[in-house]
Amino acid sequence: MSLSANGNRGKIFFENGTPRHAEADGKTGDEAFYKMLRWTSGEFVIEHGVTHKTTTIQNDAMFLLMEGLRMMDEESAAE
Repeated sequence: MSLSANGNRGKIFFENGTPRHAEADGKTGDEAFYKMLRWTSGEFVIEHGVTHKTTTIQNDAMFLLMEGLRMMDEESAAE
């Protein structure tokens, strides 16, 4: 999946529906996934059959989403 938002670009590569690698603005893995999760608008394109040799994500999608949202919640509470 390729994502773009306000000049930012990122990609998430899946294997059998599970995220295995992410990259966005010089970051990779979980850090890139969490960066893209913060984007509030943009566009995405899903390309089937595209793979990546590198595995930088070990957790499943639900963990990544819950952890990313927890981090965002803590940041907003600190403001």
